Amino acid sequence: MKRVLALLFTLFGGVAHAQYPERPIKIVVPFVAGTSIDSVARIVAQGMGDSLSTNVIVENRGSSSGIPGALAVSMAAPDGYTLMMASTPIMITNELILDTPYSAAQFEPVGLVGTFNFVVAATTKLIMGKTLANIAELRTFAEAHPGALNVGVSGTANTTTLCAHALLHQMEIKAQLVPYRGNAEFVLDLIEGKVHLACVPEGLFAPLLKEGRLTGLALIGQQRSPFLPQVPTVGEVDIMGFESVAKNWHGLFAPKGVSAEIKMMLNKHLCQFLQSPSAVTALYSASVVAQCSTPSELASIIKDQGVRWKELLRSAGINRR
Repeated sequence: MKRVLALLFTLFGGVAHAQYPERPIKIVVPFVAGTSIDSVARIVAQGMGDSLSTNVIVENRGSSSGIPGALAVSMAAPDGYTLMMASTPIMITNELILDTPYSAAQFEPVGLVGTFNFVVAATTKLIMGKTLANIAELRTFAEAHPGALNVGVSGTANTTTLCAHALLHQMEIKAQLVPYRGNAEFVLDLIEGKVHLACVPEGLFAPLLKEGRLTGLALIGQQRSPFLPQVPTVGEVDIMGFESVAKNWHGLFAPKGVSAEIKMMLNKHLCQFLQSPSAVTALYSASVVAQCSTPSELASIIKDQGVRWKELLRSAGINRR
């Protein structure tokens, strides 16, 4: 009887596994709707849903740190039906700064989705009768008025916050950090001049920069961006020490323990979509360069950047809280 049951389990278990996915797949975004990573997740959900012939839905479990959403995914069943779209804060910097209730080791990389840059953006409004039209003007103003600048940040370990810390450290500028729940929430204040400066993802802010409603002072990357070709790189304006944040990324993850077969199936469909003209165009509109990878390649990126971020945070005097 046991042999019969074992045979039936093997047969029907194998059939069920071969039929994956049998129900909708959920991609958790651990940040609020309207963020750059949310836009990317929705593009990927549509494309993978079509490729896998199933519904792929996006669920926002937003907070400034992303911790609640990440924790929920780390505790989910590793059956391939709960995934997470994540980037540097979730997989690297949260653990370096905060006592997180999860670890990056609790996730399996599925594949890279795309890369993007951060931009040092300034208000176009006058600040004490002065403009911040370029890095030279920023330096001059900061030297004349130490502590007068307000810098918009999002969360404690969010990349925008750590980028701002690193920028101020590298430029030896004294400024006040003004915290917001999410990047989108300080857009209006930056436009109106209530905050003067921010380190922001180009995808979310490129339209405002192109329209001249904000000023792009420097791109945190090794090359100028095709999305904002008029903005010089940090290297061009003599700001060094940003190697660790020069190339930011979005990636797809599953809870630890997901089967190799499901992980590789998801990677296959993800990469097929990302190589399609429709994916390239859709992600380009979000200022993200489509780029897939193997799971092991994404794991290597995380390991390498973890070392670089740790050194940058140490040199900037940013400690665990």
